[in-house]
Amino acid sequence: MSESIQSNTLSSSAVSNTFISVSKDHAKPIQEFAVGDLVLAADSAALKTWTQKPVKFAMGLVEGQIRIVRIFFGDENKKTKDLAVTMDQLFLMRDGKLKKASTLIPHSDQLIQADGTTVAIQSMSIETFYQGINDIATSGSPAKSLDGHLLLANGIVIGDYALQLGYGADQ
Repeated sequence: MSESIQSNTLSSSAVSNTFISVSKDHAKPIQEFAVGDLVLAADSAALKTWTQKPVKFAMGLVEGQIRIVRIFFGDENKKTKDLAVTMDQLFLMRDGKLKKASTLIPHSDQLIQADGTTVAIQSMSIETFYQGINDIATSGSPAKSLDGHLLLANGIVIGDYALQLGYGADQ
């Protein structure tokens, strides 16, 4: 019998209005996803092919306050972008391992984009967030593989909620 995803708290989440890719040319705010919607997911950690997969789990939390990590990334000579996530959000690293947002190191770690290229982390801040946080997953049970569980948030490869529950960080 497989274990299903159930959560009273969101441990690996993106804040409301984080854009998650639906296709190569379209993204939408994470809070707009519902079970059955399509999301773009990497078929493997090689990031060679991306396929639309149905969302099997979607949940949001809008009450209270939560500590988040805001990551500023990009080329120093161009406008930087940012991504705000919970401390446990998983990111794919160049070595194929996953790393929690709270353990990323500016000017040392690099974030991975859809095509496998990297972008530098310029700075990070820990903030208290008072708006919604949201989670989605491409399976209804904890993931044991990266395959089909890597998504794009603001153009950066992140793990979905099922991956957070089943795979863990630094693997």
